[in-house]
Amino acid sequence: MGFRLVDTAAHMPLYTIALELTILLAFWVWLGVWQRERATPGHTTFTALTASAIIWCLGAILQHHAPMPEIVADRVRYLGILALPPLWLGFAAHATRLDLARRVPWFPLVLLAPLSVPYALLYSDSWSSLFMLTVEGETDQYGPLWWLTGSYGYALVTAGCALFAIEAWRWRRPGQWVRRLCVGVSPLIPLAGNAAYIARGLFDPYDPTPLLFGVTLVALRGALDRGPLLQALPASQHDLIEQLPIGVILADRKGVVVDMNPAAENCVAVTKSSAIGRNCDAVLSEAGQDLRCDVTPIFSNGREAGQLLLIYPPDKDE
Repeated sequence: MGFRLVDTAAHMPLYTIALELTILLAFWVWLGVWQRERATPGHTTFTALTASAIIWCLGAILQHHAPMPEIVADRVRYLGILALPPLWLGFAAHATRLDLARRVPWFPLVLLAPLSVPYALLYSDSWSSLFMLTVEGETDQYGPLWWLTGSYGYALVTAGCALFAIEAWRWRRPGQWVRRLCVGVSPLIPLAGNAAYIARGLFDPYDPTPLLFGVTLVALRGALDRGPLLQALPASQHDLIEQLPIGVILADRKGVVVDMNPAAENCVAVTKSSAIGRNCDAVLSEAGQDLRCDVTPIFSNGREAGQLLLIYPPDKDE
């Protein structure tokens, strides 16, 4: 879903500067989320999204300003392009707490697998015409696998937006569901820009998609956190929880363990890897001693999103 750009000397420097600024914006958004929200559902796929956007922009810059064969720049560019749709759907599934994302958190890798085929064709001279564009005179032509891959990517992006729309409708609250809906459908903006570029519309010969998606990352960050965009903490919230001397267990609304710190592992005598995905009561029953457990509901966007369990040894003073 990213395409060959025609080098126009008058405007290319401005386009390159915009790509460089987009890389910086994506990096700052990633840095803010990495420091603040490491244990939040969707954190991993969001960081992968920002990395894909950066790679896409970097490949576009290399295509026009690096002394290398164009196919090398295309391999960098398409690495980010092809990864974006599956990662976006994965992020949407985690951010909306879809049951599939909780049970199979690595499912975006399954969505990425079909795209490894067209990407591998970039390294094949004999089969690359199935995917890469070919130039005949002044006309750009795309192979059949290129169109199939583009349709697959469009479907994944649309499905991710639909997940946010369904969640916003299901959990609509005054002043909140509209914001959630706008965050979820924001990727439709770069998708529309990409469609206009394919149709050789207003943006030809410059592909606006990576620029628009870089701006969209700011909106998507709102699905994880409402904190200041560029706020940097001396230590992430996840690191603070990990170092607390009090046992902390995080569970979803159904009481299923999603995270726990080392102090909780010592109290319960159960490893984190074996506890995640199981019911809290089942995990606590294996402690072998009477533990004091304080349960506090966690609210996000006006609704209960999970549970916070504080675990104390039996001899711990209040």
